[in-house]
Amino acid sequence: MVDNIALKNSSSHKETAFKYCCNNYAAAVSTAGADQEETSGLIKEQDRLLPIANVGRIMKQILPPNAKVSKEAKETMQECVSEFISFVTGEATTNATRRRGKTVNGDDVCWALGT
Repeated sequence: MVDNIALKNSSSHKETAFKYCCNNYAAAVSTAGADQEETSGLIKEQDRLLPIANVGRIMKQILPPNAKVSKEAKETMQECVSEFISFVTGEATTNATRRRGKTVNGDDVCWALGT
């Protein structure tokens, strides 16, 4: 369902960024448990954030070819995107729980984006 979202009044870059974020977050969620220390319950920063190289690549796609993106700008965007994904995931989880579902599906994510 998520792949079929038609984002009105948006460029293909925004759609690409959205799909990339959703796909990478889903992959990170499925593998994050293997890398976490079970005794401390803490999530490593590298598991919480999207890869900075990929964030930078997406940022450069939208900018003019000769534009430069600072490391600080990439890190800030990395934090913002990760926080956004966490928020959407939390809302989608709330919706899945409300409908008594055992898993979060694409409809839950679409619902979360609409709230």
